[in-house]
Amino acid sequence: MASHDNRSNWNGGTSPMNSEYGKLMMWFFLLSDAFTFTTLILSYGVIRTKHLQFAGLSEDFVPSQEYWPIPDQIFNAFPFFSWISFTINFCWFNDFYFNIK
Repeated sequence: MASHDNRSNWNGGTSPMNSEYGKLMMWFFLLSDAFTFTTLILSYGVIRTKHLQFAGLSEDFVPSQEYWPIPDQIFNAFPFFSWISFTINFCWFNDFYFNIK
């Protein structure tokens, strides 16, 4: 019968903050994930506040670096796509493409 060894993955006898290796790595992942998405959301907010939305008619809008794009014109720029069917067509294309490979 093999004897039970009380040493953990740390090979030092006691783990830091009395936690297991897996739990500590999970917290490292959660913190890095939170920092990453916080940075993405903050950078989106900065870009969004720097480029204001166009205040005129939608037909008069010309794409530029000065204004935020109008969503109606962006999603209507794709041929055979409308705002309503964009998600359905996007999912269908990905499913069709990845199942053919």
